[in-house]
Amino acid sequence: MPAYAVPFWGWVLIGGMYYVICFVIWTRLFLLPHSPARSIAFVLLAKMMFINAFWNYLFFRARHLQFAYLIGVPYGAMALVLFFLLLKLDGTAAWCLSPYLTYLIYGNLWGYRVWRLNPN
Repeated sequence: MPAYAVPFWGWVLIGGMYYVICFVIWTRLFLLPHSPARSIAFVLLAKMMFINAFWNYLFFRARHLQFAYLIGVPYGAMALVLFFLLLKLDGTAAWCLSPYLTYLIYGNLWGYRVWRLNPN
């Protein structure tokens, strides 16, 4: 593990906060009037949650560290697109996502380092 790895309780906190953030965004999107942008935001958030679950499978169950890292890059891009779309739709929802975007910088660096320290 990298020296800057988060302890187990930190991962539990990060995971819990991720789902709180997603719940807040879902709720705020449901309160908005129907629009194509809102529908796209729903799809992006659903895709993010699916890819996050798939990443967990790849990393923890299948132990495909390289694949887990590689899907993290487009995942981060998708999160950024969602953030900018949310800025147009609901600034509060966008700012709720911002701590997770900050975490993704760390998460991608950590994932890369774990992959490189554990060659297949």
